[in-house]
Amino acid sequence: MSIFHNVDVAGCEDMMGVIMDHNNKIVSWSHTPGEYDSYDMSWTLYNGTEWSVEGKDRRINFKTGKPQYITTYDSIMLNYEKYFKLLDNYNVTGELPGYVADYTDGVVFYSLLNLPYEEIKESVEEAKNTGKGNKWCGWFNIEKQTLRPGNTKRQLRLLLPLPTDDNKYGKILLRDVK
Repeated sequence: MSIFHNVDVAGCEDMMGVIMDHNNKIVSWSHTPGEYDSYDMSWTLYNGTEWSVEGKDRRINFKTGKPQYITTYDSIMLNYEKYFKLLDNYNVTGELPGYVADYTDGVVFYSLLNLPYEEIKESVEEAKNTGKGNKWCGWFNIEKQTLRPGNTKRQLRLLLPLPTDDNKYGKILLRDVK
């Protein structure tokens, strides 16, 4: 396995540790076997429901080496291409699409079907056409490979608001402090 895959697996193991410390319906999970899969984890719930889940380890800012917390930024970044791939996968396989971002203080989980698809789709098209950010999108100079920094590219990303009881986009699960 490459160092990239090993780091990805370790990040997913950490976030699943946090998730499994909370009441949930997951009975099994596994990291996808390939190094270039379109998502990172497969979950199976007690009722047989399957999930395809993208995971991002955001515990440490790789540029500064400082911890990042759920509230470090006012939104959670997601690659818009991953968002659409997970939704396309759902339409083909029926596996529910999810996204988990792992932070020093906990994880943020999004059920991607709960996000406003048409609004996001329009926002992505607008941002691509104008080169400007909007309600759901932002442009960032992002490292092509975080394990080998130094080569950035301007990239479009979704900016997801934190889940709340009102928007029902997902859940925030805090890390168990012992």
